[in-house]
Amino acid sequence: MRLDNRNKILILGFILTLVASYFLAISKTFELWKDQKNQEEQKVLAQNVFHELDQLSEKESSLDLQFEQMDLEPTILQNSLLHFLNQQGMEHRIKILDFKVPHIIIDGPITTKTYQFTLEGGFPDILKVAHGLEGQGNYGVISHISFEKQQDPKSRNTYLQTTFHLEQIE
Repeated sequence: MRLDNRNKILILGFILTLVASYFLAISKTFELWKDQKNQEEQKVLAQNVFHELDQLSEKESSLDLQFEQMDLEPTILQNSLLHFLNQQGMEHRIKILDFKVPHIIIDGPITTKTYQFTLEGGFPDILKVAHGLEGQGNYGVISHISFEKQQDPKSRNTYLQTTFHLEQIE
């Protein structure tokens, strides 16, 4: 059996017709089908959003009530200060050696809390931390800084220990 030219042209035309119909019609149908599926998924998600918002607002109000009952106000500033010092320590190669309990002075309606902590590191890095304490956060005012040069007897390396007194007036 031999294919003559008419049959070859017919087969080639049929293949070209299939390719053209795919690009002109079938591919667009697949795109529309995918778009419809996407829109259905978004519709389901949009219906769930209001329910989730209600649940989150209820959870937020219950957590607020629990925090009010626990009275965590004094430790919040101390924790944020420690977090700030840890973050600065990672950025500027500073170590926190000591963080003492705040000293509280109550004079009538005015309450003064003094946080005392000791850092170890290089002088420029400690100055950057001191600048960040006063400039970036609302932690209070540095009332005293004492620098002390120490030497490790075993390795004979020198390092700087700095004691900060951070005062907050309420």
